Order: sequence, then structure tokens, then C-alpha cells
Amino acid sequence: MRFSAAFYLLLAHASRTDFSTLPALIGHEAVIVFFVLSGYVIALTTERKDKTLRQYTIARLSRLYSVVIPSLVLTYTADCIGVAFNPHVYAGVPEDQIATRLLAAITYTSQIWFLDISIFSNTPYWSLPYEFWFYVLWGLYFYLDHVIRNILLSVVVLLIGPKILLYLPIWLLGVIIPTG
Repeated sequence: MRFSAAFYLLLAHASRTDFSTLPALIGHEAVIVFFVLSGYVIALTTERKDKTLRQYTIARLSRLYSVVIPSLVLTYTADCIGVAFNPHVYAGVPEDQIATRLLAAITYTSQIWFLDISIFSNTPYWSLPYEFWFYVLWGLYFYLDHVIRNILLSVVVLLIGPKILLYLPIWLLGVIIPTG
């Protein structure tokens, strides 16, 4: 299922380039599959592997940043090279406010509330902040005691806003799938 969703998403992104002869595909369905799979894997991990909030946090951040940092470096480098060789292809790509875009990317705040901060030409990056905040919410819910959990969950909900929360039920579908 993961391979099929990844392949479909690859085709969807490839269909939107100037170099493609593919019909335009919508990749949203594949992202939904990834969100459900993510909820499933995280629920399984918290149940069987990460016994403490500290272990969980280290595991999630190391997995995210091992992808995020190289992705940001490669995207910015490729964009700089691409603009130098073929600027018309990058006409709609936001290349301004570099520090703001990078800060929003590494703090996973590019999608909170009604923000939609593009990370240069890396349009698929939008889903990583969603994943990050799902991880935060799940970690607080799963590992903390009732009172402190409710306070911190409320703070995070107020911080991230409705846009991310609207996708949370999809991610939670993966959590409720039996891990047998």
C-alpha cells in the first residue's frame, strides 16, 4: 500500500511539471493514505517500542530531521542551480525571504493556522508540518497524565489552528486500526 501511494504521488507531482506529458493527477488521495499509515505506525511504535515520552520524542525528531535537513539543503541548492540555468521554469517558485522559509520549515510552522509558507520549489513539504503536529499531539495524549496532558494539548491546539486539526481524524484512523 505504501509503495502504491508513493508511486501514485510521484506520478502526481511529475504530471505537474513543464517537462511532463502525463495528464495532471491529484495526489491528495495518496497523502491521505500516508496519513493513515503514519497513524498506524506511530500507534504501533508507542505501544511496542517507545516506552517513554523522551524515547518517543527522540525517535520522532531524529526520523523527521534526518529527512528535513537534507531535503532543505537539496531543494535550495537545486533551486539555485535551476534558476541559473532555466529561470522561466521557476517563475512561480518563491525564492524570497530565505531565512523565514527555512525557519518555518525547521520549526514545522509553515502550515499553522492559515499560513501556507512554501519551502521554495519543494511543494510536497507541506505535509511534514502536519505529521510533526500529529506526532506532538499523540505523544502528549499517550504519555502524559490527565491534567498536564489536557493543558498541553490545549496549548498545542491553540498554536496549530484548525487547518492541521481538520486532518487529524484521518491520521487517527490509522491509530484505531488494530495492531494485533
